[in-house]
Amino acid sequence: MKRLAFLIVRVNRSQFVSFLGNLLAAVPSAIFFSWLFLLVFNNLIADKSLSLYLFDELHPIQSPSFIYAALAGMALFVAGLASGYYDNRIRYGEIPRRLAENNFLRKLMGSSRLDKFSTYIGMNLGNISGYIVLGILFGSISTVGYIFGIPLEFRHITFSAANVGMALYGLNFNISLQMLIPVVISLMVIGFLNFFVSFTLALIVAIKSRSITFRQSRNLFKILWYIIKKYPLDLFMVPAQQRPEELEVKKKNKV
Repeated sequence: MKRLAFLIVRVNRSQFVSFLGNLLAAVPSAIFFSWLFLLVFNNLIADKSLSLYLFDELHPIQSPSFIYAALAGMALFVAGLASGYYDNRIRYGEIPRRLAENNFLRKLMGSSRLDKFSTYIGMNLGNISGYIVLGILFGSISTVGYIFGIPLEFRHITFSAANVGMALYGLNFNISLQMLIPVVISLMVIGFLNFFVSFTLALIVAIKSRSITFRQSRNLFKILWYIIKKYPLDLFMVPAQQRPEELEVKKKNKV
């Protein structure tokens, strides 16, 4: 239970850093590539009308952005399941060893290249599979919605932040605070919902997989709350040294 609580804290920390990274990288990158596109093709990626549309579709009240952000969180959860499935498949199926011992591949690629390839697959197939599934989900949701007559979209923090960057450049940064503030608020909520929905679903699966009862789950959240009160900065920054409770749990497991 204690290990799971510390895992929740670490996941929250990684998601927080991911959120900051998206904002700090996606917006400047979108602005840079908008400038580069204009320089090369003498045309804007997003002209004034499209830029205004991009802002409108991120409005926290006048658009269903938050619903779409929750849907994106569900897609992230499904992609995480796919990633975990193939990580397990790699380990229990001994895929890297079987690839390395394949005579046809060894003749085709050579021993050195095959060894590197099998090691790479062993380390990364889960991540690759997760991204492929996520790409399929993100790319097909609008088409599925069109088939069933439902306006479906995903709102992910990366794409939303990039859209804001393109829209800012398209408007030549000539935008009022009255228009900008709701969009910034919307970006914050979209990032939170992406994480909250995907993490909550993953946590439910983790609790179920460990056969934790409802009463035990209450105990889990008590432990989690204790950790957050004692080490609040651990939610956002890597601690300088391991926490004594975490070391204690590891010792118990070794015993």
